[in-house]
Amino acid sequence: LKCEASNQQRDIALSARDIRRFQDVRDLLEKAYTSPPTIRELARLVGLNQKKLRLGFSRHFGESMFDFCQRLRMEHAARLMAEGETSLGHISYEVGYTYPSSFSVAFKRHFGVSPKCWRRQ
Repeated sequence: LKCEASNQQRDIALSARDIRRFQDVRDLLEKAYTSPPTIRELARLVGLNQKKLRLGFSRHFGESMFDFCQRLRMEHAARLMAEGETSLGHISYEVGYTYPSSFSVAFKRHFGVSPKCWRRQ
């Protein structure tokens, strides 16, 4: 299955117009990464089909739209934690998590240590 996905990425032809649209999507996601639009909504906004958007974004930027948003969320959380004594619960809500426990799991997956351990370091 992984080989099929990488073959699909190679098979997609990307024009300069497509690349501008991927950059537009990246700009939209940078502004709304805590609660990003769906792929369907993004595709409609920039005028691409969902498959081309999903595969082309990954190919052009080297990460999926989900991974891009997740990275931004974790980087923002780390900055907030470094800035002061904001509670982890508040930080989790600010970066788009409904449940602090979900934030903790995602943070640990991203950084390899729990938010509490990261904050102590």
